[in-house]
This record gives sequence, C-alpha cells and structure tokens, in this order.
Amino acid sequence: IFSSFADHHIRERDKARYFNNVKRNLNPGALVIVGDEFLREHDPEDEADHREALETYHNHIIGKAREIGDEILVQLESQALQSGLEKLGDFKVSRRRYKELLQQAGFVIEGEELIGPKDQSNEIGGVYVYTIRCYSV
Repeated sequence: IFSSFADHHIRERDKARYFNNVKRNLNPGALVIVGDEFLREHDPEDEADHREALETYHNHIIGKAREIGDEILVQLESQALQSGLEKLGDFKVSRRRYKELLQQAGFVIEGEELIGPKDQSNEIGGVYVYTIRCYSV
C-alpha cells in the first residue's frame, strides 16, 4: 500500500479502526509506505499545546511561501491551519503518536525518513516517509 498525504485527514479516534482495516486486507509481510505531515511533539490532550504545534507547523510553511511569493500556497496552508484548529478535516498528530497507533495495530516500523524541513523538524514538525510491515493478520 502507498499512502501519500492522506493519513492526517483521518481523525485520531478513527486511526485505530483505519489501521486495523488496512492490516486485515494485507498478506503477512506486506509493505506499507506512508508519506505524510506530522506535528512537533506535543500533548494532544492540552488544547493550547496542540494549537501551538499546529500554528508552528503551518506558519512555517506560510512564511516560506510568502518568501517566494506563492500566494496560492499561503492560502492553502492558511486553510489547512484553520481546518486543523476547527478539527474539520486536518488531524495531524506527532510522529510519536502516529508510531504508537501503528504499533498498537500490530505494524512494525522498518524505516522513518525526514523529507523536510531538514534543519528544524524537532521544533516545527515535518514531512516524513515511513516504511511499515504487516507480519501477521
């Protein structure tokens, strides 16, 4: 399975059911590749911390888009931030939380690669690619 920028559109409360459904439809040893956006580490139960993590991530991209004069990207990221704040369709989590959910569903994470930003991912969050295996069904 290849998933590109889709998992963050699944509510956290629905991710376990989603991962279990994916697993149910795979053969043992199947490979799953996920590329997606993740927030910096934060306490998801602390609304202020979660809000700050969302704002930090999206405002970083908005700032970069403004630097290059890409107003379309500024608008898209502004809308994504608003969607995340309002919990309407953007449900980013931290990498740690994502890995917990995968492991709870019985997946084995074989690889994690940061795509960007290379220099500030711990403070901002970023785009990562995960290589995941399903060894049992």
